[in-house]
Amino acid sequence: MSPTGKELLNNLFDRFTRQAVSQEELDRLEAEAKGLETSDPTRAAELVEQRGALLRRRGGLFKARDTVTALTEVAFKTSGISPEHNFNIYVGDIPLQQFDQEHPTEVVVLEKKRKTEKAGRNPARYVDDAPVVVMQELIKKSPSKKDQFVHNDLGSIATKILQPELQEDPKQAAIASKYITEIKATFKNKMRDAARKGNYTSVSELFNEHLKNLVDQGWRPFYEQAIKEYGGMKWQDFVDDVVGRSFRKQSEKFELGSETQKLTSYLDQPGKAELTEMILSAKLRNPEKIEEIKKEIFEGKDPVGLAKRNGWKSNSPSFDEDLRESCIRASKSKSAVGKELTNEVVKAYKNDIQKLISGMASSKTREQIGSKIKRDLGEFSAIRFLYALTGGIEDRPGLSHNLSLILFSDKSLPIDHQDYLEV
Repeated sequence: MSPTGKELLNNLFDRFTRQAVSQEELDRLEAEAKGLETSDPTRAAELVEQRGALLRRRGGLFKARDTVTALTEVAFKTSGISPEHNFNIYVGDIPLQQFDQEHPTEVVVLEKKRKTEKAGRNPARYVDDAPVVVMQELIKKSPSKKDQFVHNDLGSIATKILQPELQEDPKQAAIASKYITEIKATFKNKMRDAARKGNYTSVSELFNEHLKNLVDQGWRPFYEQAIKEYGGMKWQDFVDDVVGRSFRKQSEKFELGSETQKLTSYLDQPGKAELTEMILSAKLRNPEKIEEIKKEIFEGKDPVGLAKRNGWKSNSPSFDEDLRESCIRASKSKSAVGKELTNEVVKAYKNDIQKLISGMASSKTREQIGSKIKRDLGEFSAIRFLYALTGGIEDRPGLSHNLSLILFSDKSLPIDHQDYLEV
């Protein structure tokens, strides 16, 4: 029996859909992606995305079929033709040569390009097989010291995957460092999954199995080198101690350097360090503030004793006298001559000193600030005291913020500043 109008449309769309998005192509992409899950996870993700693009195209065609079918039924009713009317036409008789493979192929190419750019695999930025290069460089050991790696910095690996004209660009190195971190994370996750599924214990067991089914031969040198250098290692240790070892990203270096520079640059300006010392001396010599710091920040522990345990050394038997003498020295320095410690000065320096306190209490910048103090500000006892004190609240931003509030809770100097300038 010849098909009805509804059946004719459904059959026509089914035939067109199968040609535009073949099941064979979907199966091929799925199989190829599974084969690359461990050896080239980034490429595997691209293939999965390509398959997804085809599925989305097929889904769109099905929606179009349903829409056209509904519209056709309305047209039939309007024209007085029954939807059950049999048409003496068969789908197999309709030539579909005009629906060639150019259009879905183009979609796949565009989808692949979009995914590639999204993943950071920009061919204008990176060399070919950048993920392979990253992993090869990551496991290299020093030829002179076998217990050390060639690369201890993401930036040095970044130069291996960047195009030659970009290797000296700090911004590109920072971008590449983030890409390297993504490659590491993806490889680690895929390796864990494969090892657990296959119940492997060592690197050699896991990677020898990979080599048996390796699709992308570009990964062969990496696996062979890994087996040679780390074959007897447990795969968990390889993941944690080799692939997953800690690096400081190139971008973090620039960011931390800039952040530290902002925190300390004002201390390099003439008179700024001296006035900072004088302000802190005035604040810290107030017994009420020390008592409040003891109660609110250190739960009843003596701040002076804590600072001493953290390396602060007093030049006088009395804490009060030590800060007073340091303030006098600061006021007599060439850079501070002619500068007075006034309430206006305290207000002007408040934000910079509070930022400095926050930086002292952060593990990201504390070490650099400490080096600055030791190198250039060793004679300033109040600054040294505050640095030692913040060691007890490292990476506790709430407490460092409260410490700043306590020091600057009043709008005026707690003690007449002239008392500090007596000789």
